[in-house]
Amino acid sequence: MSTVATIKNPTEEMSWITKSFLVLFGFLGMAVGVMLFFLSESTETTFAWTIKLPLSAAILGAGYMSSILIAPMALREKYWARSQTSFIGFLPGLALILFATVMHLDVFHFNSPSLIAQIVAWGWVIGYTGVTAAMIAMLYLQMRQPDMANPPALALPSSLKILFGIVAVGAIIPSLIFVLIPSVLIPWWPWPITALVGRMLGAFLAAQGSSAVLALRANDSHKIRMMCTGYILFVVLQVIAIIRYSSVFTLFSVGGIGYALLLAVILLTGLLGIRQAQHAASLESQAASGK
Repeated sequence: MSTVATIKNPTEEMSWITKSFLVLFGFLGMAVGVMLFFLSESTETTFAWTIKLPLSAAILGAGYMSSILIAPMALREKYWARSQTSFIGFLPGLALILFATVMHLDVFHFNSPSLIAQIVAWGWVIGYTGVTAAMIAMLYLQMRQPDMANPPALALPSSLKILFGIVAVGAIIPSLIFVLIPSVLIPWWPWPITALVGRMLGAFLAAQGSSAVLALRANDSHKIRMMCTGYILFVVLQVIAIIRYSSVFTLFSVGGIGYALLLAVILLTGLLGIRQAQHAASLESQAASGK
């Protein structure tokens, strides 16, 4: 059974800075995701650097596109406290993508014959530097806003805690290896990748794993709806990309089986998490209506 707190004010104040950032964040994620997912075979002339294997481009694009609903969901959420967990989870991923960019600046299309590629390359570097700094500033400023209500909480069931724990370990460990010493995992990966792609994949895994850690720390069923929606989209789009380029994906290998199992756990966590979040919302609605 859950204990629903009395709510004196139905909303918390979300600053215009936060709202503006959410819109920008969603737009940029969608733009990069669409570019990589749908134009995965033309990165030489349309992207910040050349991704030789289209599967890698599509997989990265799937990672970006999995976040496109996060901003709209956050803007509709009546309690900012329930949204901030998901956005804090993005920070490690943003920081690691920026790190990977700095480590591999020599492959970026700053001097490409394609003007589009040059623009995207400079936009990537400037954009990621700005967005990472802006998210830190946005979270800091938003957290300084006075709380206008204490939203009710509903603890996570044990089954979800276990699943979030598996996602955290299963995503963060390979993420750290990819970022620090990508050469260790590259030979085992189920499709051919470069060190830069490996570090980018590590950044996305860091975001998934960090969000799982934050979900466990928050221990509130109301705060997992956004991240679980992202989990489901992340897996569905990854599978579409793999099916699209299945000829270069080695499923029956150590890396292939490990990757498939991690995606399966992330999907299951997302599905059960959405159901639990809906249950929490239903209990809150019943309490509010006096049932």
